[in-house]
Amino acid sequence: MTRTAWVFPGQGAQHPGMGREVYDRSERARDLFRRANAALSMDLAALCFEGDPADLTRTSVAQPALLAVGYIQAVVYGEQYELEPLLAAGHSLGEYTALAWAGALEFEDALRLVRLRGEVMEAADPDGRGTMAAIRGLDREDVARACEAVHGNGVVVPANDNAPDQVVISGAREAVAAASERLSARGAQVMPLQVAAAFHSPLMETSVAPFRKALEQVRWSAPRVPVVSNVDARPHEDTAGLADRLARQIVAPVRWWETVKVMERAGVGVMVESGPRSILSSMVRAHSPVMAAFSVDDREGRKGLEARLFSHHFRFLGRALGVAVSVPNRNWDEEAYERGVIEPVREVRAIYRRIVEEDAPMVPAHARRAFRMLEKVLETKQVQEEEARARLDALVAETGLEAFFSKQEA
Repeated sequence: MTRTAWVFPGQGAQHPGMGREVYDRSERARDLFRRANAALSMDLAALCFEGDPADLTRTSVAQPALLAVGYIQAVVYGEQYELEPLLAAGHSLGEYTALAWAGALEFEDALRLVRLRGEVMEAADPDGRGTMAAIRGLDREDVARACEAVHGNGVVVPANDNAPDQVVISGAREAVAAASERLSARGAQVMPLQVAAAFHSPLMETSVAPFRKALEQVRWSAPRVPVVSNVDARPHEDTAGLADRLARQIVAPVRWWETVKVMERAGVGVMVESGPRSILSSMVRAHSPVMAAFSVDDREGRKGLEARLFSHHFRFLGRALGVAVSVPNRNWDEEAYERGVIEPVREVRAIYRRIVEEDAPMVPAHARRAFRMLEKVLETKQVQEEEARARLDALVAETGLEAFFSKQEA
């Protein structure tokens, strides 16, 4: 079976309207948004759906909003698709979303913690002296040399190692502008980021100590899935050193591309991004030769994920209908035939048509429903037990779902 990993974006992915789709379609999502509202004593859902872009740029607002949306999408779509990821990771703020999803801390505690994180980071730069910019087209060494060359203008450092040709710089506005000009002259594409401070730079140093105290008061648990750390690109597998690494993360560079390579070496075949936009999955699609990447934030991404993970399940659905209809009948009890053949076939056929004609999602539960339908049909049509088992086993083998159904039986 394909190995998967959850990933969660950081600040900069926020936008008005984020999370609205999952809220509208899922009672589970609505309940989690209600819990978030209560935990923060504010209408976080309304802020996500209808908030002013300027409000969503504020660090103390953006961070809990992004965590809520990423966490809720992962819960809802993770349950729908029955995902059991091998690893999880998040970019900057997203590391907290990953830890909350993995059960290292409670959802409500995570929301309150990242709001505080945002507040102490805002307090470190109350006048907005810092900023960040994404640099594309040059490697980290080139970017680091440009930052060093303009240190006379103030602090500027490589802050996010996002991809082989994308590095984010962070620091004082004048220094970021000077480094950006220098890098642009060398052919790089420079994109200023809509952030409120110089994250992952020495300008955040004053926020580390007060936030470390808050981290040490959290009731941490071992994550049920290893979460790769931004600071050292190694998995958090227990609680040892977790608070220290998260405190250092505020000023340390995000080693994102190393995180991607950790996932590749672990055999992850599909990265699933949960949260607004598809920033992380887009980077992986552009640069990883071995991992596919999809975002659950939009229907196109979910359809791609379904096609990658559940094409065999969909084929099983269609083939099960074919066998159910074509197998000879030996039962002439009309009432039994209605209950045991007509009704279950009608139900599965309706599922199949919704997927094909109405763009409904393909999920593993549909294959299980088709299996139960076919079992019922074969029994009702009085197919001998040995022949019925042979037909079911052949169909499972033909569609490549032996591991899936053997897991269900276990």
